[in-house]
Amino acid sequence: MKVIKRILILMFFTSIFFFIPVHAEKPYLEAKDYISIGMKDVTSEVNAFLNACKAQNKNAYFNKGIYKIKGTVSLKNGVSIIGEPGAILQGTDAVYQSHMQDNVESVSDIFIEHLVLDNVTLYFKGAESTNIVIQNNVFMNARKVDTSISTGLQPDENNKNGGESTGYYISKNYNKIDILSNLFLRDAHSLGRGIGIYKSKDAVIQDNYFGLLEDIENSIVSDETKALKQLILSLHLLDENSNQGYFMTGINVINSDKDVTILGNHLSFNKDITEAGYEDGSQSTSGYNRDHFIYAKMYDGLEIVGNYFKGMNKNQDGAVKCRNGQNLWIYKNIFEDSLILLYVQNAKENLWLKNVLIEENIFINQDYDPKLVEIPSGSTTLKKYITIDYLILIKNYDATAVVDNITIQSNHILSAALANEQIRIDNTQYSMPTNLWIQDNKNELGQLARLTILNTKDQSNYDSNQGDSPNFTTETKYVPAIKEEYKALSIKDQAKCNAVDFEIDHKRILSEADSIYVDGSRYSGEILSNGSHHLLFVKNTTTTILVENEAYTISSYVYTNCEIFIEDTYTLYFETFGHGKESWSEEAARLPEELPVLIESGWIFKGWYLDGEFKTPAVTGNLLEQDTTVYAKWEKEIYTISFNTMGHGITPNAITGTKLPDDLPVLTEAGWTFEGWYLDETFHTPAIEGTSIQKNTTLYAKWEVVKYYKVVFQLIGEGIVKEEHIKEGAQVMAPVLEPKEGYSFKGWFIDEACSTFWNFDDVIEKDTELFGLWVLLPKGYTIQFELNGHGLQIENINEAMKLPTSLPIPEAEGYSFKGWYLDATFSKLAQPGIEIHENVTLYAQWEKIIKQYKVIFYIADYGALVEIKVEEFKKITRPEDPIIEGKTFYGWYEDETYTTKFDFDKDVITKETILYGKWIEDSPSPQRIHPFLIVGPILAGMLCIGLGIAGVVIYKKRKK
Repeated sequence: MKVIKRILILMFFTSIFFFIPVHAEKPYLEAKDYISIGMKDVTSEVNAFLNACKAQNKNAYFNKGIYKIKGTVSLKNGVSIIGEPGAILQGTDAVYQSHMQDNVESVSDIFIEHLVLDNVTLYFKGAESTNIVIQNNVFMNARKVDTSISTGLQPDENNKNGGESTGYYISKNYNKIDILSNLFLRDAHSLGRGIGIYKSKDAVIQDNYFGLLEDIENSIVSDETKALKQLILSLHLLDENSNQGYFMTGINVINSDKDVTILGNHLSFNKDITEAGYEDGSQSTSGYNRDHFIYAKMYDGLEIVGNYFKGMNKNQDGAVKCRNGQNLWIYKNIFEDSLILLYVQNAKENLWLKNVLIEENIFINQDYDPKLVEIPSGSTTLKKYITIDYLILIKNYDATAVVDNITIQSNHILSAALANEQIRIDNTQYSMPTNLWIQDNKNELGQLARLTILNTKDQSNYDSNQGDSPNFTTETKYVPAIKEEYKALSIKDQAKCNAVDFEIDHKRILSEADSIYVDGSRYSGEILSNGSHHLLFVKNTTTTILVENEAYTISSYVYTNCEIFIEDTYTLYFETFGHGKESWSEEAARLPEELPVLIESGWIFKGWYLDGEFKTPAVTGNLLEQDTTVYAKWEKEIYTISFNTMGHGITPNAITGTKLPDDLPVLTEAGWTFEGWYLDETFHTPAIEGTSIQKNTTLYAKWEVVKYYKVVFQLIGEGIVKEEHIKEGAQVMAPVLEPKEGYSFKGWFIDEACSTFWNFDDVIEKDTELFGLWVLLPKGYTIQFELNGHGLQIENINEAMKLPTSLPIPEAEGYSFKGWYLDATFSKLAQPGIEIHENVTLYAQWEKIIKQYKVIFYIADYGALVEIKVEEFKKITRPEDPIIEGKTFYGWYEDETYTTKFDFDKDVITKETILYGKWIEDSPSPQRIHPFLIVGPILAGMLCIGLGIAGVVIYKKRKK
């Protein structure tokens, strides 16, 4: 038989490491762990979930999905509700809303945010409910309201002004609430209101959007609020063209609310909806009637600031309607086809309208044509006209009411028609308001705001259609405190400027707009005068290029209004005579409002002149009539610097220059400390070296008398060791002490009880006595050895000041000693020889020794084919059977007589092992054995052997 060559195979093993992340405890519970989301009603599960949050003092986190609610979910005090984007709480009933409310007790200190509330109302009725924040939610699809729980308005005795369709998305009674950056929607099937607050205090309603989706991208609300539209579109809750402007009232400040802020909201309602109501303006329970953007009554402190109102064009209702209150501020809002109505009517208390300021609002109005609306009502048909006859109305319906301190000023009106009044003070029955201010209101097209004062009681009427608007003033004028968030507010910030493209050619305006007005009149291509300001008004623009012009005065969605200036340009040359900067030129129509100010060290710039002899100054803003040169005038800059030493030291000589020297003189005199030079005799302004001066300057020397204090060092029980005198403001050095055997010096103290150390970084400001203390050192400490269950116990070491320089090395069978540690978690290794200051226990760390055994695969006549090493108690994988022509392989055995067969599925390795391969010849004729037929399968099988095995094939030549 030929010799089979030796074959060497290296086997590699793969180790698997597990990383276990450590998470901080979450401050909330997740709904997915408590609620099974599906088509079923989960009201009880949601209530149980909130109860669990309350019990564990956690907030509630609703994962993305639809949670169907039928009935009422009770909010919990202190438990905020946060939604993952796409979390939807959905009322399941097709008619009546579901509710989330403080059903059992008042709730406070909660947030409700990032939820879609589909046919769900938030209702806070508890008298103690406060500190509620509702932000970044979507409210939609509210159906009829279940009036049994009082979230709708109840009809009056004539069955008017209430009913199932008048409920709110958010209803809050009493105390503090913030409603921020929410999206409120109502389609034709969900008529009703938005927010209602009652007897609240310090409520804030800010950055919310109500109504038409078509306006949201260009609205005044924040990007955070605008993003809510894309959220509901992505959730397929409505489509892009969905009409969501079917509101009766956006915000109700219902009764006796104090200090309410309504800031930066956009309310855009559908003004073409079918009317259903009564001729007196009230709505029926069976129909629907647009009412108000904001309705407030019996308020004390109401700020309506920076909002945009669009589409409430009914005189009898009013877009913003405020009744019976005081301290009202309506400021920097935009009213598009909308108006303000203020009045006093029908109240047992708060029968007044006083301290009102309406200022700097924009009114944009087109809907002046009367429109007759016919409304079926039983067997009859009711008729009423819908139009805007005025923009601001103040009216009194009660003889005993107090109407006092009313200011209407600086409002901007964009109205092409003057047939209708813009401001009306209606006194048809009762006396004129006292302290009435009406001033500086302007119709940007007609120049004058038309004012009508009706006073039929006194048989007088005033109608201002030309001339200045009258002022009615006595002693009082209401001026509210401007809050921080209002300071940066401007009219232009409240609306986006409509895109407008115009250019001026030969002093004529060219534009593609539907209509242009210049200075209040329709423009027909007239030549505009040079050097004059003109008011340009462009309506319904069709182009998209925005003109950059800082002279814009009014901006809006529908109109663009700006101030233009017509002038010819010439070349303006600046001659600097080589100082400050190089000469230059630019195109200009007039001398700049701010001519450049030049600077050069050693020279004084004296201004610009129209001639080189510097006789005629250049006046900023003057028109240019030809190419013009302006000349810079300069004077050499030289000043005298004198020194006043204030009677001490030697006076330095005076010097000249344009700046203070970089090294001012330093003075000395015995018994005095020189404190530096100052620009004034009272030493308020120090002279800074190198700074420029603009005039002759005297510097004054500041001095302080030098003082010394006695410092005494004494040791407790030993007496004084050192006395010295230290200059005031200086530090003292500690004396050097000889070592004292058996003692440790504790330090220097300011008191004899040695309780407070002296800080040697401190300066001496008075006579000082310091006390030193020696403390007796201990004899030593005990060192114990903890072997953690292995090896022989080691005796303690007593009265030790250090760890031994050679620590003991214990032994234990089957374990390897890894070292001594100062803690049981083995994080601090004990260093031999380190000092100790307390009793110490040393902990032994051990590592278990893993045994390995040799396993040999042996075949008679061929010797040991494979030799591997295997960890104790490990199994091995059976290799593939070798193949020899003419023989059958019967397996591996534990003995040479093939008595006990080795079980690869059960047997483990516990000692050195030889496995014997058994063959039986198929025929008596000898066969030639191909080496690979024996070794190949065995080697292939070895590749399958489990963890802990390393092997090498050893094939020896058969001995004869």
